[in-house]
Amino acid sequence: MATPNSEATAILQDMEKATDDAGFVARVEKRINDALDEIAVATNYNMFKTRSTFNTAAGTAVYQLPAGGREIEQLRYTDTGEPLWLWGTQEAARYMAKLEDSGRARVWIEDGNLVSGSNVLYQFRLAPVPNSVLTIERTFFYHPSEVATSTVIPIQDQYLPLVRCYVKAGLYELDGMLDRAREQRNIYGALLDRLVKQEKRKVAAVSVQGWNDLPRGGGRAQAIFDPAHFKNPFV
Repeated sequence: MATPNSEATAILQDMEKATDDAGFVARVEKRINDALDEIAVATNYNMFKTRSTFNTAAGTAVYQLPAGGREIEQLRYTDTGEPLWLWGTQEAARYMAKLEDSGRARVWIEDGNLVSGSNVLYQFRLAPVPNSVLTIERTFFYHPSEVATSTVIPIQDQYLPLVRCYVKAGLYELDGMLDRAREQRNIYGALLDRLVKQEKRKVAAVSVQGWNDLPRGGGRAQAIFDPAHFKNPFV
């Protein structure tokens, strides 16, 4: 499997450059990470999703994703498979739910970011406040920056040409070979555009309107009965 170091070495060899300068190889590895960042943003991080578990602590409501985690897709209990619903503080207030109550957590709420050393951690809050130790599985998207030199690059092999073209374009620009740099940049742009279109065609990327999203015709505005409005995970 490809790692930043193996890809950097292969790129330099393909461009007939020396690979014995560790500092230069490290700078090429940094360009590989920059390419991963750009691909992640362009594809809305769809290619960078992972799953792990964490344990709650009695009396602790606030938790964080690991470094690099940026958005939670789902939380669920491993013992029952029961999901935890995403709420906002205003929604909790509408249901007259007191977030400080103790019990088995039913919902989670985004709680900003926590600066921890050099990392900015995504933070979330569980409610009610857990009163025991339970295992929760979290599925979340993450930022692929700073993949270590010997760590496997977290993309499938068919997407490695994008990374190579991005890196070669930058190296050719440094050498003043602007025509070759432009050629690699154009190939990279075409491959990235194809990848973005591929991601947008996925079913999960297509928004579907519900019956109560459709605009009403003329006449007086009327109340809409939607059972989802009365879903209360605390009950």
